[in-house]
Amino acid sequence: MRLACALLAIFSAFPAYAAERMAGPVEAEVVRVVDGDTLVARARIWLG
Repeated sequence: MRLACALLAIFSAFPAYAAERMAGPVEAEVVRVVDGDTLVARARIWLG
């Protein structure tokens, strides 16, 4: 368990980079509002 926590801490320090950017805006449906600045949304996207 300590190893998993240590690896999570190490790898979360590095930013994730996407290979491609998708032009927006993307239509999405709000599923749930968590609090004042967080929400859960559902969007259908595809790259191609």
